[in-house]
Amino acid sequence: MNKDLITVIIPVYRVEAYIYRCVYSVMQQTYQNLEIILVDDGSPDRCGEICDELSNLDSRIKVIHKNNGGVSAARNIGIESSVGEYVMFVDADDYIAPTLCENLLNGMSENTDLVISGIVRDCGYKKIKYSVDDVIKCNIEELRKNYDTYPLMNNPVAKLYKKSIIGTAKFDKGISIGEDLLFNLKYYEKCKNITFLPIVDYFYDWTNANSATHKYKEEYFFCQKQCYIGVKKFKYGEVCFTNDRTDKAFYSNSIEYIQTICYLEKDRTSKNRQIKSIVEDELFQTVCTGKYSLPLKFRIPQKLCKRKSYKILIIFFGIIKLLSQFRRKTR
Repeated sequence: MNKDLITVIIPVYRVEAYIYRCVYSVMQQTYQNLEIILVDDGSPDRCGEICDELSNLDSRIKVIHKNNGGVSAARNIGIESSVGEYVMFVDADDYIAPTLCENLLNGMSENTDLVISGIVRDCGYKKIKYSVDDVIKCNIEELRKNYDTYPLMNNPVAKLYKKSIIGTAKFDKGISIGEDLLFNLKYYEKCKNITFLPIVDYFYDWTNANSATHKYKEEYFFCQKQCYIGVKKFKYGEVCFTNDRTDKAFYSNSIEYIQTICYLEKDRTSKNRQIKSIVEDELFQTVCTGKYSLPLKFRIPQKLCKRKSYKILIIFFGIIKLLSQFRRKTR
């Protein structure tokens, strides 16, 4: 590993309209001791060619072309190829302020194993900031105890990792949603101290319609379960129902996902089978018993789920959809 060298790993797939902006924002960092790894994940557009063009402009850029295997595989090969003492991840449709690398490195020390900064969600018409108000330093036991109070724990961006601590840890290629959270949890387990910085130098682009964030995925519930199990084990050492924020998030996300399935243009038999499997899931049934402070739209579904009345649940969301369509027409 090269001392004080930061390896910036950028998975690249179908981001032709964004890749220049992203890479230039990394190239223009005030901290220049960088290794920039662009992993072309078999992108079907011109991304591969653009990556090669960019590498000719800056000797710090290294390009890896591979067959499409998903973002986890792309990040994994980036880690394996990295030689920096520190590792950063940037998504190719996002961009960073010139001071991000410098600020993160300034927050790092011998006693700090991870530095986390804030992000700005760029929605096009507005920008929303997510950050702490002041510098926060915590050890691993404080993190376990107060996990729900700390922001920005899930994704791998706006963070500076130590390559020595990452070790052989990998992003799970079998998980398409929440794989970044599971990777972080493995990393947190090896940390002694973590520092949160009140800076917002990472810009998360919410306008890219091709982003995985905006797409329905059939395996969503399975992935949510894996994340729930991972967080519970990190916080408590076991999977246990505690009526906490993790339980509430798992329940509400699952209900919203059921609603999404109901609204999809797919055959009724397939919908019924998928929703039935969620409602009758043993873990989901346990979490449904929670006494959560929830908006009205979640309360009726909770009662129906407890009774495993998935057919009535489908009818309920069908009525909600019709009412929503009626309101839009009468405006």
